Amino acid sequence: MKNNIGKNDFSEADFSGAEFINGYFDSNTVNDVIWNITSFKNTGFSNITFNGKIQNCHFENCAFYNVTFKNVDITNTFFKYNRKMKKVVFENCKVDKLTYAFLKNNQANLTGLTVV
Repeated sequence: MKNNIGKNDFSEADFSGAEFINGYFDSNTVNDVIWNITSFKNTGFSNITFNGKIQNCHFENCAFYNVTFKNVDITNTFFKYNRKMKKVVFENCKVDKLTYAFLKNNQANLTGLTVV
């Protein structure tokens, strides 16, 4: 079963421990959302701008269309078998070495990332 979540305002929501599987996450507002131990599998993202912190998360077999990570600290986050990572935009983002390696392996455009 696919779940489509679109055009919602999730500002300041806490998605700690949430799992998104087999769906689409489209045109949602996610300002200051808590992403901790959040898992995305087989999820399509479009028209999303992430900000804040992404910690201990998992993105596997996801697709990214018009996605921006802006002023985000991304730590201990797993990216595997994702599509369209080359088109993801990173603006003023900080990542740890492990997350950087996963992004590089997914052929992401690493411009805008600083390794801390």
